[in-house]
Amino acid sequence: MSIRIENSQLLNVQTVEAVVTGPDEANRLITVAGIARMNLGASTSTANTVVTKVETFTVLVGPRLTRRQFHKAIASVSLVGLSSEGPAAADWTVLGGDADWDDEAERVELRVELRVAAQVFNSGSEAVLIKGFGFQVTILAQL
Repeated sequence: MSIRIENSQLLNVQTVEAVVTGPDEANRLITVAGIARMNLGASTSTANTVVTKVETFTVLVGPRLTRRQFHKAIASVSLVGLSSEGPAAADWTVLGGDADWDDEAERVELRVELRVAAQVFNSGSEAVLIKGFGFQVTILAQL
């Protein structure tokens, strides 16, 4: 199950649309970029124990498109707003990012899988947090 990010959680969303000729009958290249605010954290105070959390987040981007208008989409994702509290090991990872047409919403859905891990070596505690991710989705469409 994924966590849906609402449009109100997006920052600095910018869209650029360019006219293209193909492939096939595609005539638009739409690029949407921005930052999605969310929280994914892991913490531990048990020595020599790694606590890991993995979560999938989704967000709808770009204009409404019919199945016939949508051709393809690609995505890239980067982490923003990382924090770590404690004298131990922290790990933040993008496990995957993918964009595809969502037939129910008739928009492109960005799916991002993230992982955080915290480890304390001897004593103390560690808290690791991802507060957001940057994204760029490029959509090939026929409008």
